[in-house]
Amino acid sequence: SIQMDAGPETSGSAFMLQCQQLLEETRVDKERRKRVIGLANQIVEALNRAAPKGHKGNYRKRAWLKKLGVTFPLLLSEEQMEKQVTAVEEYAWIKPTKIDIIDDSTVRVEDAAEVFVRLVVTMDTKLLDTRDFLNGVYHAKRALMLSSCAAIVKSEVAGVDLKFVCERGDSMLPVLRVCHGENVVDISITSGAEWIKAVRFTPAIGNIRASWAHGEKAQSKDSSPSPLFNHSLALSMHESSLLLSLQQQLLHRPKLQDAVALLQRWAKTRRISGLSPLFIRGWMIHLLNASKVNEKKDMMTTVTAFLQSMANLVSGTVASMEGEGETLTASTLGPITLWDESKSINVAVGITERALERIHVEANLSLASIGDLSTASTLFYDRLPFVRVFDHYLQLTVSAATLASIDLVTDTVSERDKLNSFIRQLAAQIEQGMGERIEYWDVAVIDDFDKDLFESSHDEWAVSSERPVEKKEYRIVLGFNPSQQWNSPLTIGPTANSPEVAAFSAFWKGKAHIRKFNDNRICMTMGWGETASESTPLKILSFILNEYWSIPPASLCWRTSIDKELRATKSNYERTTKAFSKLSEMLRGVKGLPLSVTNVHGVSPYLRGTEPDAALVAETRGGALKGPSLVPMEDRLPVFKPSVYVQIKLEHSGKWGEDDKAIEALTTAFYVKLAEGLKEQLSVLAVPTKHDCRVFIDEVVFRVEVMNGKQHAMMRKRVETLKNAGASRANLQPAQHRLEAFETKFVREQQLSSSLHGLAAAYPVYSQCVQMMKKWIGSNHLSSFLNDYAIELLVASQFTDKTKKTIPRSLWHAFTRVLTLITTHNWALKPLIVDLASEWNDEKKARIESSFVSLRPVLPPMVIVCNEDEKGCVWTRENPDPVILRRLICLAAQALSVLIENVHSEKPVDVTRVLCRESFKPFDIVLDLVSPLVSRLCESRGRPWKGSMPVIDWDPVEDLVAECNAHFGHLAYFFLNRYRPVSIGVKFKPHEDGLAVSLTRCGGHKRDATGKLVVNREEVMEGIKIMAGPLLAKIFVPGSNTKEE
Repeated sequence: SIQMDAGPETSGSAFMLQCQQLLEETRVDKERRKRVIGLANQIVEALNRAAPKGHKGNYRKRAWLKKLGVTFPLLLSEEQMEKQVTAVEEYAWIKPTKIDIIDDSTVRVEDAAEVFVRLVVTMDTKLLDTRDFLNGVYHAKRALMLSSCAAIVKSEVAGVDLKFVCERGDSMLPVLRVCHGENVVDISITSGAEWIKAVRFTPAIGNIRASWAHGEKAQSKDSSPSPLFNHSLALSMHESSLLLSLQQQLLHRPKLQDAVALLQRWAKTRRISGLSPLFIRGWMIHLLNASKVNEKKDMMTTVTAFLQSMANLVSGTVASMEGEGETLTASTLGPITLWDESKSINVAVGITERALERIHVEANLSLASIGDLSTASTLFYDRLPFVRVFDHYLQLTVSAATLASIDLVTDTVSERDKLNSFIRQLAAQIEQGMGERIEYWDVAVIDDFDKDLFESSHDEWAVSSERPVEKKEYRIVLGFNPSQQWNSPLTIGPTANSPEVAAFSAFWKGKAHIRKFNDNRICMTMGWGETASESTPLKILSFILNEYWSIPPASLCWRTSIDKELRATKSNYERTTKAFSKLSEMLRGVKGLPLSVTNVHGVSPYLRGTEPDAALVAETRGGALKGPSLVPMEDRLPVFKPSVYVQIKLEHSGKWGEDDKAIEALTTAFYVKLAEGLKEQLSVLAVPTKHDCRVFIDEVVFRVEVMNGKQHAMMRKRVETLKNAGASRANLQPAQHRLEAFETKFVREQQLSSSLHGLAAAYPVYSQCVQMMKKWIGSNHLSSFLNDYAIELLVASQFTDKTKKTIPRSLWHAFTRVLTLITTHNWALKPLIVDLASEWNDEKKARIESSFVSLRPVLPPMVIVCNEDEKGCVWTRENPDPVILRRLICLAAQALSVLIENVHSEKPVDVTRVLCRESFKPFDIVLDLVSPLVSRLCESRGRPWKGSMPVIDWDPVEDLVAECNAHFGHLAYFFLNRYRPVSIGVKFKPHEDGLAVSLTRCGGHKRDATGKLVVNREEVMEGIKIMAGPLLAKIFVPGSNTKEE
């Protein structure tokens, strides 16, 4: 039995009201239901009164079907039909014993997007022999009855479109779909539960011979049991009674009905295989009869109880719809058993071990999200495609040779059956060989993806057409969510003296070996390399596929691996952090300073690994040594050398005074003393400047700046004084701006950097994803439009609130989630809330959103709220503007579609080329730069001179863009790839053309023929030429051969 808490009452909550609204949107309106039921009654009347001619003949021949304009819906060969044995060989139309109308809308659990009315036609058992359950005879006669129904409906019901529909999990039990406009009714055929005793369908019995299904070559498997075949046959027989029983128990229980409908939506949106509507309804009846839920509780309390039971569901659970039972036996078809009332059908047969793991994860995440208004749509409405669930995806081609394996003939009839058998066996092997490396995983067949990448669970074809021939080759996708052991170079088995050693060695084909560990354990292990590697899981899968299925490694392709070209070298980051540790120790250890250093804060992104380029400055192109500084030669440009920004705090002192200039002079003097102390006491190269002290340690230049608390206090006091004095806006604003700039630099950025550093330490993928985002933004020439902190917050949003959503553990998954966020978030109506400190509750977030609504007219287009900036505009105030934001969203959608397509496309996509591809087509003008004068493109030559301080943070291209924005930013956008600045794109602002003449608009404009003002492009380009000087090589218009040197 399942133990769980009753759960809190949520009646009347806004969350429940939102869920009820979502439910109403999925329900069928009364008029449409009336039309569908009318169609169903028409069909029932037609079938009951039918006395068709020509609906008879030997069931094996079926020539009479062609005259009726319908086809036989099974893919059975003539040889297979001839091998079938039955005492009733003649088929003739006999009026059905009964026809049951199963209408989900009667118990309010329907979905307007699905077929909600099914007719279950019980065929007369005179058409069946008592042994027709063997070798598909029942299925063939059932298919003939279905074809007869199709012919009758076709002739008796006007204006309908008829299709055969076959669930992909069972190719032998098609149904007939009758469509009349938007009104749809399914027709299924059953023998009725009384035809054969249920004991004939126990899993241990074989009701299908392998030699009948696959030829004489499979004769050795004839005595094998057929549990899946037996289950589907028994389910077909009991279909009507089972569905009607579930409806009867949900009848007159509206709150339970609402809960069931909502849970069906949840399982569908979360794409949880195994949680079929049949299981959800059956499990709800089980909870009801076991007194775990009741009709008096509100809908969300019942949903919570159901999800709690799913979170606590363990492998080996045996239950009945009737409630608790002491004598229930477990089914061998899966880890969970839920018997129907007859104890003959396990409605949980679709839940596998891998599906159970996913159920646990999704149930726990959903339980944490219930009550949060922002999650209702995600939980119960927005469908999650398979290709967005997991961190890693690998595509496998399953050839005809693999499906011809003798190991796949048991309990199968069709090629798709054999594929499903292959997947089941491969899943068991993956669990055994990689179980400790995986948290949860799943498999999907690419043919099942529809145009929107949601899985389609059935095939359908017109009743007048032949059933499509099955494929001989399939492509499947394996999705994995890794554990901490994902990249481990060792697969650790049992201890050397354990009885499991033989099985472990046999599984790895005798290639395992004994290893002694540091804790003196002696275990069997399988080695995959010397160190942890991203390729280790691929090696293990290749081993299993090759050794057990003779599938070559070329058939397996990792579709979500990211080229290391898009990431910084880990060793460079480690060297930078080690140098920072040395700096911190040195700063605190310098003696003789006027004030000692109390805190050292690493603010730079290089210290949390979120910058694509290295911070090392070990090489230069030469220069002249002047004092402690290395001055570059006039005919050579130094390589770009970044500094690592560090803030320090000093011990408190009351001797700073009250004069700003005096404090600045004293701070500069402190830099001088600090540099002298580092040089004399610790032999470290340090150069003081007016605004900072630059320290060279282990090939890293640190730029150290003092955060002066006295200055901060003075600024705040000055602003407060002006406010109290009723100062005018003109007098108050400069002081406020100085205070805000100071607090942003020394308070907000320092605190945010600390939070982001913690995130980077906890999730290494976070740093990699920020690097990749910066590279991708750069390749799209948007580097100058997005603040680095804004980019980091976009990424950080996917690594917070881990109780309500999974945290990405691969770079591909993290990157696609950030792109999805950019494209789907409603930036105009909602702020992006990033609670890095995990300290905001729902009420706090609601207040933030309310404040956003009231301030929306004065807020920037992109609002990112974090703990250090509750208004959400500190790092997005200037950029991106609406035009750039739309451009960013469009580019993100394009990149996302390529990444998703790569998972399921036949041929892999060169992701690195696509993400780093630069295009200048959108720009009006392109400024080509002289590569030798671009510091970020200069080649490094030689080693730095001992005792010299290299030129740092000098990037003439970024300086040029900043100057262009200062002079012409009101007329044009200037696009730059910071990490490969070979050119600058210029796009003139269209709203600056066609303006009315005014004095304030004259700058940079000229009058056109109509007397309106337009941008004076010649003037702008002339100004850019003057500012660029020798840095500019040529100007050209994209798509034109015209170039100006």
